[in-house]
Amino acid sequence: MEISIPAFIVLSFIYFIAAHVGLYKIFEKIGIEGWKALVPFYSTYIACKTIKKSWLWIITYYIPFLGFVVWMGIIVELMKLLGKTSFKEHFLGVVFAPIYLPYIGFKAVSYTHLTLPTSDLV
Repeated sequence: MEISIPAFIVLSFIYFIAAHVGLYKIFEKIGIEGWKALVPFYSTYIACKTIKKSWLWIITYYIPFLGFVVWMGIIVELMKLLGKTSFKEHFLGVVFAPIYLPYIGFKAVSYTHLTLPTSDLV
């Protein structure tokens, strides 16, 4: 079964929008302004600073194919900040990001146990 290019573009756009709506809400839950999740490059920088990873993660994120691996790492690390530590939760967050990230983001649970270095975040 083949997928047409327009269908692929539409599905990619839906994936992107849904995942970033979830990231918006997750950023808000961890104490970062949600709009920062929507700004290209800056959102990657903020996410890597939040999960305390080096600038190499930011550079690697923009290398084709390797960027997908870094994306998975960023999602897993953000989920750890939210107390989601099981393999099942990480799997759902990575494989079903456009469904699971909004679910986590809109879930009516506050995460007050977070200790983020807010002074380092711009």
